[in-house]
Amino acid sequence: MQKIIVDLGGVLVSETTQVRDAAKALGVAPHEITRRYWSERDAWDRGDDDLAYWGAVAEGAGVTITAAIADQLARHDSRLWTTLRPDAFRLLVDLADQGREVWVLSNAAACFNRAIAESEWSELVRGWFVSGALGMVKPDDEIYRHVEDALGVAGEELAFVDDRPENVAAARERGWTTHLWESDVETRKWLVGLGVLEG
Repeated sequence: MQKIIVDLGGVLVSETTQVRDAAKALGVAPHEITRRYWSERDAWDRGDDDLAYWGAVAEGAGVTITAAIADQLARHDSRLWTTLRPDAFRLLVDLADQGREVWVLSNAAACFNRAIAESEWSELVRGWFVSGALGMVKPDDEIYRHVEDALGVAGEELAFVDDRPENVAAARERGWTTHLWESDVETRKWLVGLGVLEG
């Protein structure tokens, strides 16, 4: 197994105050934006710009925003979604210490490229694939093929962790060794079982 591919949101990062903080910035209650925060997300992850996404979220609560406000919302949201849980951070540290090549594959807006680059853990991974910058998302086959081509390996050489069954199933179809994330402890055990991490 040459390379380890991990998802970001739901695997390395958990939801915390993302919706609440966005609602506060817009001057509305969280319940007024929750539905659109999630329902509009796929388009943002596929490459819509920040104003298109945050404008739609705000519009659902009767608020009109500028490009500057959308940029502020995007920056804050992407920082929260790139702040790792302590156990996830330790896992990346341990993998890096043992010389393992780790890449992130995330359905996320293009602005997450900047957030990851500015994160405290960016040097623990070899690189990242952000769907919004690529214009393709999991579980579409083309994004898995893109990863294989970019890394110059066949699917059989990749180990993949994701929290969504459909994403895991699509990767498995391409021959990737896959794991459906349930917890940090269980994921660590899986990596130990693969022989890519010492127990």
